[in-house]
Amino acid sequence: MTIASILTTSSWNRPSLSSRQMELLKGLVSKHMTETEIEAFASADDLAVTSFERGVARWEHSHLVAALDTLNNYQRTRRAQICKAGPSLPRRYRSDARTRLIELLKRWLRTHAADANLREDDVRRVTLLCHDILYHGEVFPARNTWSFLHTMEMTYSLLQKQLNEILLRDRSCVALVTEALCTARNLISDAIAFLLTGPTDLKQSDMLPSMEVVSLWVALPATLEKYLPPRPVDKLQTQTQDLWKSNCGSMIAALLCSHGARRLFGGRAVNAGTVQSSALALPEAPWEEPSEDASAPPEPVMPCIEQARSDFAAGKFRHSGLAGPFRRTDRAEARHDYLAAVQCVYDLLYLFGRVLGQFGGIGDCLGDFGMVRMSTWLHPFLSILEQKINSLKGHLENLNHVVEDAVVLAKARGMKVEGPLPTPLMAKRAYQAIDRAVLRTDSHCQALLTSLEQLRARSDPSRLPRIQEQLADAGLKLQAMLTSEQFRAHVGELAFTDFQMLVGPAARGFPN
Repeated sequence: MTIASILTTSSWNRPSLSSRQMELLKGLVSKHMTETEIEAFASADDLAVTSFERGVARWEHSHLVAALDTLNNYQRTRRAQICKAGPSLPRRYRSDARTRLIELLKRWLRTHAADANLREDDVRRVTLLCHDILYHGEVFPARNTWSFLHTMEMTYSLLQKQLNEILLRDRSCVALVTEALCTARNLISDAIAFLLTGPTDLKQSDMLPSMEVVSLWVALPATLEKYLPPRPVDKLQTQTQDLWKSNCGSMIAALLCSHGARRLFGGRAVNAGTVQSSALALPEAPWEEPSEDASAPPEPVMPCIEQARSDFAAGKFRHSGLAGPFRRTDRAEARHDYLAAVQCVYDLLYLFGRVLGQFGGIGDCLGDFGMVRMSTWLHPFLSILEQKINSLKGHLENLNHVVEDAVVLAKARGMKVEGPLPTPLMAKRAYQAIDRAVLRTDSHCQALLTSLEQLRARSDPSRLPRIQEQLADAGLKLQAMLTSEQFRAHVGELAFTDFQMLVGPAARGFPN
């Protein structure tokens, strides 16, 4: 065989890297996905590049929306890296194999992130697809900091966590309490994202692929490991370590490490050793169970707030983390709003993460009857929640007004804006978060207040006579059935010999 023939067979006839990528992903998609998704992947037009925005107004599953943010971040950084070489190169990435796969995953995540009835099989299919891709690293050489394979690994990890939640979650639920907890997660997550990126100059936040709590946990420094759920070692923990040393960053880190945050976002909203709701007893948390004992060591949130309050009052802004406009002497009220908003988030993390689930657990065991009987405690508690939510809404709106007036509008008017200032990505993330949280008509705040009002109506004591009447009817019908000749004919010798008639309270649905 001549040298020319060897070159021809070994190099010239070898499939190109892009062809190998396409054939590999086609095979894996065909193995794991549905027929519709397989057809979509085969069509370049059906999976064209979509927006790098989340496209999900309100989610049910935090790990899915964090995975969506991760995929969008990969596409954004991939495009930015390529654009440095010339304006025409991005066209290569509009229908290549990786782009089609990313868009297929984004479509699935956008569809299922808000699905309250997410099925285990659907999540498992996508999880296995991402898992199988990880075994073909040689086909996807890395060129960017956020490589395709790294993105698939992060997505796979988030999908695994979502799958674990589905496997460990019980099936029945108290609908309104569950809805309130879900909306509370959305509100608190976006409030934290705004506080981290809107009034601050914490530029290292640009390195974070997502602003969701479950992603921020991964980026917290190793010194906070004991306060966090199990997490992988990630380079973000060193790259963003200075972010958490500022006054603003330390307060946010303390919020993320609080027991309420770990309960609300880590999986469990009902205390161990108490009534366990099948819908509200989310996956078991491996960290130490928080104590209600007054002698227990305090959480670091309030010391961080007081330290920031002291530094702000003394004019110490070098390590504050605040943007320039918030450091001015005439912005003391805005700084107060920031500290008050952090306090409100801390309160809501506790109230939703550790208290509301207790009421839901009682309702899951005893139904609406249990919630009605607990209304003397539940209704005042709902009023407290509503006051805290409205307070948080007011403080966030005040902060956003300063951000828009002193930064956005000032720049538009051509005025000089005193630095340091948020980056464009920080400003964009802050606006998206505040818009979802409080600005739009269907904001998280409004949806949460509506859920709480519906819960109050459904647990009103005026329903109790009607429930008692229904219980009495059911009890008397069952009594007649168990004492009937037809029942005895069917069970024979197994029939009750000492069956007691329901009289007095028992006949009305209460035990004697």
